[in-house]
Amino acid sequence: MLTLSGSTARAHDEQKYKALITASRQYSRQLEFEEAIALLSSAIKVNPSNYLEIEPAKRLLRKLKQPKDALEQFNSLITKYPHISKGFYGRAEVYKMQGNPDLAAKDLKAAHELDYEMEPTLKKGR
Repeated sequence: MLTLSGSTARAHDEQKYKALITASRQYSRQLEFEEAIALLSSAIKVNPSNYLEIEPAKRLLRKLKQPKDALEQFNSLITKYPHISKGFYGRAEVYKMQGNPDLAAKDLKAAHELDYEMEPTLKKGR
């Protein structure tokens, strides 16, 4: 049986991790959330140290599978924390998935404005 040296094994794991993340994003864009979640779970197994980076994406995909519940949660988040852009970004994604591009665009605009308020240097690129 062939065994890999420590650095070679880490490089192989990093390539596998990146491939899993890329594939998950592709499935997510196609609204195939079960596959995307499974790939993210596999990515965590390959590189457990990235758990905190990946887990929020898994939770979002689970919410998007149930758009009505997701919309309620994002509405609640926006009500409690209207100064944080993540709620608006998430709700825009749900609106987009539901075929409401006007509402999605409105929330994206609100999220961008909040980002600019938090980080004024972003306005330079406008």
